[in-house]
Amino acid sequence: LHADYCVVLGGGLKGERPSAILQRRINAAYDYLIENPDTIAIATGKKADDEIISEASCIKRELIKMGIREERILMEEKSAKTLENFQYALELMDEPQSIVVVSNGFHLFRSKMILRNLTDVSVSGMPGKSDSILTPHYCFREFISFSIDVLSGNYQIK
Repeated sequence: LHADYCVVLGGGLKGERPSAILQRRINAAYDYLIENPDTIAIATGKKADDEIISEASCIKRELIKMGIREERILMEEKSAKTLENFQYALELMDEPQSIVVVSNGFHLFRSKMILRNLTDVSVSGMPGKSDSILTPHYCFREFISFSIDVLSGNYQIK
């Protein structure tokens, strides 16, 4: 499924290198971008206090190292949360018709729901591989985050 934009969600750094979770997202984004050469990537994530560079910078650097042309990658470096990732990424888009979200499988349901509440364009997801040992932990965290978001009225189930 071709999308106009591919939003790659940040996922933590170790120094200047991507965490294992982020590397899996970068790998999935690379695979998608190779299969869809007209899609523009948006690397997301600001520099946290304990990080040397922004997550967006790391994503962009790694995709370029893998062979994705720099002009195909936009950067959103203001966000710290998933909702902000999408709010700021949407500001960079030029009339999108479709968006693919790249995250880990455990995070895609909530991510797509957040984005669908911000836009009426077609939204799909591309999962990065998950670490099977930690999957139950991450799924539990996502369930709690999802529940808090729904109860807080942050988004509606569409």
